[in-house]
Amino acid sequence: MKGFLRHGVVLAAAASVFVLASCGKTAVVEVTTVPTTVEVGVTTTMLSGTPAELLPQLRDSAFRLSPAMIEGKGKQVMADLDRLWAAISSQLPRTEFVDDAAHQLDLMRVGVERKRAADVDKAALHLQAIVDSELPKLSGS
Repeated sequence: MKGFLRHGVVLAAAASVFVLASCGKTAVVEVTTVPTTVEVGVTTTMLSGTPAELLPQLRDSAFRLSPAMIEGKGKQVMADLDRLWAAISSQLPRTEFVDDAAHQLDLMRVGVERKRAADVDKAALHLQAIVDSELPKLSGS
C-alpha cells in the first residue's frame, strides 16, 4: 500500500508540474526596425572625354584601388572607377574588349567587398593588359 501511495504522490507531483508549466504567461514583444542608412546628397557628374583619353585614367586608377583599400577608402576609389567605366563604355559598342574590361572591374568590386587586395591587384594587372592592347586601335595608331 505504501508503494502505491508513494507512486501516486510522485505521479500527482509530476502532473502538477506539467500543468503549472503550461499555464505560464506568453509575452509578445513587438520588434520594429529602423533603417540604418542615411541618405546623403551626392552630386555625380558624367565624365567627358573620348575612350582613348579616359582609358589610361581607368588603367592608372585601377592600381590606386588596393592601397586605398588599406586606407579604408576602397569603396570611394571603386566608385570613381565605375564612373570612369560608365563614361567609356557608353561610347563603345559591345565587343570582347568591353566585356573583358567589365569583367575585370567586377572582379575588383568583389575584391573590395571581400577585402581581398591581392584579387584587386590581379584584376588591375589584367585590366592594364586589356587596355594597353586596345588603346592603339582606339587612337588610330
